[in-house]
Amino acid sequence: MCYNLSIDAKRSCGDREGMATTLANLAACYHQERDHERAEEIYQESLQIFRETGEGKGEGRALLGLAGLKADMGSLKESLRHFRESLSIEIEQEDSSGIIAALYGLANVSIRSGLWQEAEESYASALEKLGSSGDSPTVAAVLCSWGDLKADLGEWDDAASRYQESLAMLERLGDFYSTAVARNNLANICHRRGDWTEALKNYSCSLDEFSKAGDERSRASVLSNIAER
Repeated sequence: MCYNLSIDAKRSCGDREGMATTLANLAACYHQERDHERAEEIYQESLQIFRETGEGKGEGRALLGLAGLKADMGSLKESLRHFRESLSIEIEQEDSSGIIAALYGLANVSIRSGLWQEAEESYASALEKLGSSGDSPTVAAVLCSWGDLKADLGEWDDAASRYQESLAMLERLGDFYSTAVARNNLANICHRRGDWTEALKNYSCSLDEFSKAGDERSRASVLSNIAER
């Protein structure tokens, strides 16, 4: 693997920070290949070097990767701890993209852990940090995830508001798949509120968007939802 050659070269010339960065990238590859044990081992090696060299930005990003890995492994307490550690470091480094990534990850794992308030606070902080950044895809993703949480909590009006706000962005971006998912979720909310006319309108839009995205399996799922109602 070319990463190993790069690591050896950086070790030979004493570039410890470069070696740690490459190790973190290698760990991410193992994570993607679902070799979780090897990925964790390499992330830890990377973190140790970043901490010894005082490279805060690298430590924050390596912690982000490790937090995501732990979430996929089902180790939610460890994942939360790593996301919180990463967030603290990213704030110290004033790294906006790192802060947003840590907040978004923290919110999602908080939901899986039943920590609703922390999840909502993290989503709100992420949106505040995004502000007028123009990063519409990330804003839309945060809004959709927050809408999902509100729906799970039975807060239909708040859920619908967040889906509608995200839809305005997704449609401008031409993201057919994400638009279809948000439309389907909004339709489910309308149905639960007893507004079948609005629900049917959104189900119909969702079907059209899934067709544009070429996702026939999801389209069939929407048709099943309509039939069941």
